[in-house]
Amino acid sequence: MLLFFALVMATPYVGYEKKIKVLIVGEPIFFFLNIFRLYVTILCGYHYGISLMNVLHRIIWEVFTPAIVVIVWLIWLHSQVETKAKQS
Repeated sequence: MLLFFALVMATPYVGYEKKIKVLIVGEPIFFFLNIFRLYVTILCGYHYGISLMNVLHRIIWEVFTPAIVVIVWLIWLHSQVETKAKQS
């Protein structure tokens, strides 16, 4: 969630109104994604053992979660660039 906030706030040429709007929508989505991530990790640990839980938590989620955040930010950034190009 902090990564998304930092990426959005560091984006130049986008007004604060648009940044606040995307944060209002995006932060709750990433919050619930994080809850889902914890649920799946704990459920896998319960059913398949602590070793799979560690692999899932330490390797898979630590790669995919930031990647998802960056992909969502890039999609939002692309939409902002298209909007700005249409206005010109």
